[in-house]
Amino acid sequence: MGVGGQRGFAFAARMIETACILVRFGFCAPMTDPTIYEERLAHLIRTVDELSDVVARQDREIAVLTRRVEMLMQREAERETDASGTVPLADQRPPHW
Repeated sequence: MGVGGQRGFAFAARMIETACILVRFGFCAPMTDPTIYEERLAHLIRTVDELSDVVARQDREIAVLTRRVEMLMQREAERETDASGTVPLADQRPPHW
């Protein structure tokens, strides 16, 4: 069993344990049909996979945007240096420091 399978098994075990606690304290009726657990587990695994894809896509987008901001900051600093011949204002300490 691969790492994903181990995580899925651990997740299923936690889900069953949580369901048992809820039943024990009277928050819900016991689910005796194992297919209910299988369906809920399959739904949760699909949801986790979808969210993982979203996070991976957002990580790539953040990396691209970070590189673009760095490039723009460098370009603006070069423009300030070329225009005034001094150190860019962004690199100078404010007078109250």
